[in-house]
Amino acid sequence: KKIIKKIFGLEKTFIIRFAYNIQYDYYDPRCLNLSLNIKFANNIFFSGQINGTTGYEEAAIQGFVAGINASRKSIKLPLWKPKKWNSYIGVLINDLINLGIQEPYRIFTSKSKFRLFLRMDNSIYRLYNLSFLLGTSTNFKFKFN
Repeated sequence: KKIIKKIFGLEKTFIIRFAYNIQYDYYDPRCLNLSLNIKFANNIFFSGQINGTTGYEEAAIQGFVAGINASRKSIKLPLWKPKKWNSYIGVLINDLINLGIQEPYRIFTSKSKFRLFLRMDNSIYRLYNLSFLLGTSTNFKFKFN
């Protein structure tokens, strides 16, 4: 309180209660590619709240995609561009880079035109081989029923 009163123009102020403010900056996701790198500086990858999303799942999966692609770029492999018809990851990134955001973005089943195909019971069939192609899986053997 004493420090505040020493600031010019604030000599007569009084503090009712201390508080804090968190300000989040964001980068327009329409300036990103499907691989989450910046269009004009393709060595920089963005993920999470900076892209205008909220929620732990959205941030985590963007970090996963950006991390995979940063590592692939470093060893000169083609970047992975998730497809909206194959996963909700693709739906989320496609929405961000093509539609932009008007408010903090959350992924919901209802946002996907392919929601009847993007089901939990068929995810292993859709994404199992992809995990090996991207190098994110081990030699785990899955028993298909």
